[in-house]
Amino acid sequence: MPCARHCRTQPAAVPPVQRKARLGAVNDPAEREADRAADRVLAGHSAGIASPSAIPSATVRRKAAAADRGSGAEAAAGALARQTGAPLSASERAYFEPRFGRDLSAVRLHTGGAAARAADRIVARAYTVGQDIGFASGEYRPETVAGRRLLAHELAHTLQQQAEGTVRRDPKPAVADPELEVGTRLREPSYSAGYDLAFYDQDEPEAQRRAADFAGRERAIGIKDAKFTAGSLVFGKAISGANAIKETVPKIAGLVNAALAKVPAAPGLPAETAAAPGKIRALAVFAHGTESWCSLSVTSSNAPGIFKTIAPYLSSTVRIILYTCSSAKGPTENLGETEYEKWRKGTFESGGKTSMAAIVRDALVDAKVENAHVWGHTTVGHTSRNFALREFEGNAGKGKGTEGHSFAGHYVFDSAMRKETVDAIVAAIGARGYVVDPTAKAFGSAVASVVSDAFYAAYAEANRKLTGNNPAEEAPLYTYETAQRILEYWKDTYWPREMAEAVSNVIKAARLKKAPPPSAKP
Repeated sequence: MPCARHCRTQPAAVPPVQRKARLGAVNDPAEREADRAADRVLAGHSAGIASPSAIPSATVRRKAAAADRGSGAEAAAGALARQTGAPLSASERAYFEPRFGRDLSAVRLHTGGAAARAADRIVARAYTVGQDIGFASGEYRPETVAGRRLLAHELAHTLQQQAEGTVRRDPKPAVADPELEVGTRLREPSYSAGYDLAFYDQDEPEAQRRAADFAGRERAIGIKDAKFTAGSLVFGKAISGANAIKETVPKIAGLVNAALAKVPAAPGLPAETAAAPGKIRALAVFAHGTESWCSLSVTSSNAPGIFKTIAPYLSSTVRIILYTCSSAKGPTENLGETEYEKWRKGTFESGGKTSMAAIVRDALVDAKVENAHVWGHTTVGHTSRNFALREFEGNAGKGKGTEGHSFAGHYVFDSAMRKETVDAIVAAIGARGYVVDPTAKAFGSAVASVVSDAFYAAYAEANRKLTGNNPAEEAPLYTYETAQRILEYWKDTYWPREMAEAVSNVIKAARLKKAPPPSAKP
């Protein structure tokens, strides 16, 4: 859940309180950074945290008004200051410290009554003051995915606030040594999980535009000439497909790691974290494609050799993103006759075990990449905004030969969300005075069809209407964050508007009858 609309920095006498709200969203760089960090941690990535001085000043965070200084925020800080708190458990530190790359021994957790009452006062699930994290009643649940994500989010805030008192440095003068310049850049927090590469079909203008957008947004590494020296590397640039993936990736990786060797990691970092900037976090391909080919001369036949060759340069949680048509659909897979059927099934159904994306995943499993994620499209559509997405996973040598799961059906509208929606429809039907048996076959068929239609329509609409970066483009990199954005659109916009009609459609399709009036008393 995003943080509250009124997250604010307190006066100097009270450490800044950053809170995780029950409801609402905030356009705050510190909150977005904490959400991204939590997503990366849960996905197995390293999560670098920038200091507050690196966050743009034009944010919605603000000083508390005079009337607020003695109320909720100050009470929250006081509640934590008066308590000792508990350190992270050994298992929590073992999980979070390698991912954040920082010592978390100073963090203290507060789950008692005073902290919970303070959380209620500021309408928060959890809140952070310096190195102290307070939780509302029942919100500290690290054994659950949601609880672990909440804790990761708040830990990110403790790291942000560690740097509140640090000295801001003037920009460094230009570095004469290109290797030193590249290495210094790669030691920045934004590359703590590795760097990205984006290859595009040089004969396809739209692919080039989308690759350029991706490279700029993710600060991918490109090349400006064929010399392949450190001076050839450019940040924020895509790579022409005239440079073959199999030959180009090892060359860039060699330059990157030579540059990093000149800029040692900060003392005390775990070895894996220190080495992470030298690995490829994501490799994206923007090109024409089919179920077994893409226009960068990658085919189902040669893909295993290409990806086994570059496997040593990939991070343990790498994401390979095939922004190419039909790369996640098997050559003989039937998604339906009509375009609507193809899009709907391709968006929500698992499959594609013989697709190009699956073959790439299988090659990475064979190459012992620990936790590989390969993404592709199931249909013919827009280069990067095609929302019919599947993800193929390989984990610790397992997953080879398995189907890919749909992004929409696995991360957004999963079985729990389907049950929640069906339960809401059943309750609404009862409130209208109709008799409904949720176990009846006719009702089950009717409600399943209506809910599936609603999920697909909402998903398509969210991809069209959500502001900011396009969900289909971002999902392969920021999977949980993107799923949350779409779910919020469903809950806040689509379902409140469409629920009444959906209930009526179920009543009609299932031919439900009104309950008889109660018998009149004699």
